[in-house]
Amino acid sequence: MNNTVATRVEPTRVVKTASTQDGVTRITRELQILSCLADTGCVANILSHQEGDGLASLVIERFDGTDLKSWIQLTDEWHATKIAWAQAKLRLELYMVLETKLLAHGVMYRDLNLEHVFFTDAGARMIDLEASLVRSDAGWMLDGAASNRGTWETMALEEFRRPVVLDLRTATYRTAIVAHLVLCGELPFVRKPRKHDTHMWRKFHAASVNQDLPKPVRRVFTAALSREPSHRYKSPANFFIALAAAYDSLS
Repeated sequence: MNNTVATRVEPTRVVKTASTQDGVTRITRELQILSCLADTGCVANILSHQEGDGLASLVIERFDGTDLKSWIQLTDEWHATKIAWAQAKLRLELYMVLETKLLAHGVMYRDLNLEHVFFTDAGARMIDLEASLVRSDAGWMLDGAASNRGTWETMALEEFRRPVVLDLRTATYRTAIVAHLVLCGELPFVRKPRKHDTHMWRKFHAASVNQDLPKPVRRVFTAALSREPSHRYKSPANFFIALAAAYDSLS
């Protein structure tokens, strides 16, 4: 948990404040990412920002809608069934569109906080991007402090190496985890208490795809969650197309 940035959620806005060097750096970084995405319709609008004397604050708008975590909790009765896809398809498609837009603008989201994904009348939106990687001329370079940002429990195997240049297949892995969680109500791996333990488990074990899923769907998830990036779908969009086709084949 990041306690260097304090977050206060109000009815119409989210207020973030920091009084440590690390916290100020995090807020500055998020401000830069939000500014780059200001005209994309993917993120919250910046309402105000202040920085000085070792302090920083960032105020962004709060969306009206439902976050992904709350929505999943409302739908646990249809996990791993054909009904799950019928109920979840639209939301997952909106989520994949959001991820695809972010990637197209050079931002790779590396967190798994489902409260950060919001469904609104205008589509899916992201409300926190501090854990993201921003693409450079060399690609999405993971090195130094960047390797410590994100949800290490759900990182692909290559994210434990550094330095490393990531590509869209890393995003495929994480979006497949989200889709598996939505459709099955569980993560496709064994939880480990430490980052090193998670790395070792990823290194020697394939993903634990839910066996109650239809066989064509299991094949799609197995490919998307492969330990070897070259065996995955080339992008989250390609993964979603394959997932939809697998469910359509059951009709």
